[in-house]
Amino acid sequence: MIGTTRSRVSFFMNRFRKLGFLQYNGRIQVHKSLLNVVLHDHLPDDNTEGPQIPDNSGE
Repeated sequence: MIGTTRSRVSFFMNRFRKLGFLQYNGRIQVHKSLLNVVLHDHLPDDNTEGPQIPDNSGE
């Protein structure tokens, strides 16, 4: 039991499939890159440093 609804599971399974992390054709194939998304909570191409704030000090 994971404590969620079937619709939420389907939503995320479809999202992961569209992003290329899952394939299913009678069997589910999970790509290792999905672990980075789940364990580190970011996509591989995300900027992990966060947004850059411009310096408006006049220099």
